[in-house]
Amino acid sequence: MLEFIKERYKDFEVISLESPYFDECVEIINPHRKENITVCYHPDNEWVDFTVKWSKYHNHIDSIEDVIKEIDGIINETEVDMEFYRNGEPCMGTGIKTALLKNLTLDSLSRELRIYDYLLNTTFTIRSFSGKYDMDGCIEKVDGKYTLILE
Repeated sequence: MLEFIKERYKDFEVISLESPYFDECVEIINPHRKENITVCYHPDNEWVDFTVKWSKYHNHIDSIEDVIKEIDGIINETEVDMEFYRNGEPCMGTGIKTALLKNLTLDSLSRELRIYDYLLNTTFTIRSFSGKYDMDGCIEKVDGKYTLILE
C-alpha cells in the first residue's frame, strides 16, 4: 500500500520498517539530520488509515492525498514541528506554518493555535527538515507581561 511513498519521493532513500502495531511502515531518510519521516498504514483502525511521524510530531491522516500534502509540507519546509514543555516534560506538540516564524510573537502563536493560557510558562523547540528554521525559546513573564522569547 505504501508504494506511493517510494514512487513520489524517489530523490530520498525510503526504507521499509517492521512494526508490530501497523500493517506496513516506511521511513523517508532525512539527508540533513536524524529526524526521518515515518509513514505507517493501518487499515483496521476505525478512524484513520495512516500515521505520519516526524521529529516529535505525528498526525493521523485519512487519505493518500493528505499524506502527500503532509510530507511535502515537511520536506519543502512550509511546515515545522513545534514542541512545548512544562517543567521539562512534554505537554503539547503541533505543526505550524513556516510563514508564522517571520514575526513570531505570543499573540500570533496563540491566535494560530487558538489557545493562550496553556502556552504560559513553557519552553519550546521548533524543528525543520533541514534545520534552517530550528530555534528554541520560552514563554515567560517579563516586566509583568507574558512574552515569547527566542533563544
